[in-house]
Amino acid sequence: MSLDQINEELSKPRGGKWAKLLSPGDRVVGILVDGEKVNRTDPEGNVVVGKKSGEPRKVFRLWLQTDERADGDDDGVRIFDANESAQRALAAIQPLQPGWQLAVAVTAAAPSKFEQCTYVAQQKKVVEVAATPAASADDIFGDL
Repeated sequence: MSLDQINEELSKPRGGKWAKLLSPGDRVVGILVDGEKVNRTDPEGNVVVGKKSGEPRKVFRLWLQTDERADGDDDGVRIFDANESAQRALAAIQPLQPGWQLAVAVTAAAPSKFEQCTYVAQQKKVVEVAATPAASADDIFGDL
């Protein structure tokens, strides 16, 4: 296997289930494990480019360790691709801290298929992960 092939394999998602945040009230809450900046892709895997610039649009791909389990094989890792609107919400709470609890929620639906949802984000330092239970989404956001 060549170094290019190894690098390609390393750039693939590292497991977990996708967190789909599309409607008001949709949320993901968990310990921030990792993140990276990647090219935005459409459902077919094609890179999305900006109409004006022609440059690939970017998303921040975040991995969160959650308490959610869909089945016995689910490790609770959720992947969230933060688009431009979600990035604005994350910028308001920066710097993001690995090991801290991160919560992201939709506050308003996208007005059309060509626009994005509105998001809110919060993070909280978890002092002792084993001894301190993570706050629930309702504790963090209350009534949206």
